[in-house]
Amino acid sequence: MKGKLFYWALSFYQDIINSGAKDKMLNPDLRKRITRFNQFIVFALLVIFFSVITYLYHRLYISALINITAAYIFFLAYYLNSKQKLEAARIVSVVNVNLYLIIMNYVEGLRAGDYLLFFPYFLALTFVVSIRRNFKELVIVYAITIYSLIIAIILSPSTNDIEMINEQLYQRLFSGNLAISFLLTMVFSYAILRVNKDNEVAILQEKNFG
Repeated sequence: MKGKLFYWALSFYQDIINSGAKDKMLNPDLRKRITRFNQFIVFALLVIFFSVITYLYHRLYISALINITAAYIFFLAYYLNSKQKLEAARIVSVVNVNLYLIIMNYVEGLRAGDYLLFFPYFLALTFVVSIRRNFKELVIVYAITIYSLIIAIILSPSTNDIEMINEQLYQRLFSGNLAISFLLTMVFSYAILRVNKDNEVAILQEKNFG
């Protein structure tokens, strides 16, 4: 029974991340880019799901609503990517993530530590956008993200009274954001290492073939 559940879950995951990449007419590089972007969307939605549950538990309904809105926009990016509109999907996702982090930092205040999520997002961009093939695009996206981080820090107060957050809850929110940031940093660091290893293997195969 457990084996069947694991096989079903694995098949379901493979169907999700390979959406839009099953066309045999696509070149291998584009297929990989679509798959990686789908993986990024899955990670983002998992984090949002966990965040919504946490915010509802602490009765932070505005923060929960912001996360739900971000999830809807990520679904739109996933739909665009499944239709092989990768550039549009990337634009939607980059705008979504940066606006989400700016708004969350302002609504909850800097003491909640939402700005910590900028750091794994930098790694996620490296995972999604190839340095070798899309270096200029990666630099532009990095610049937008750094600018968004500066805006979030300048505009956001240390604490805010938009939602009822006491001292103990601020500590919990900061600890939770720190843990999520650390976990995502590890996940995307591992993913980048895997991508680099696959690229090295591909280069060696090309040399051997030559």
